[in-house]
Amino acid sequence: MSLAEIQEAIERLAPEERAALREWLDESDPETMAVIRERVRKIKAGEATLVEGDQVQREMRQLARQIANQ
Repeated sequence: MSLAEIQEAIERLAPEERAALREWLDESDPETMAVIRERVRKIKAGEATLVEGDQVQREMRQLARQIANQ
């Protein structure tokens, strides 16, 4: 199955299935989860501020590329 086929299949999923897939993917990547948990900890401790959703998406994509290139 190609990446394009996978992307098309994901687009056909019901919203709750897409959410379950996202959760499964996030949990399957401990490095990503560690970054997310650390960010949340910093926000709760007042060490970081909230950022716009677009910035979060950019940072997560960058992190995913870094992990993929390891």
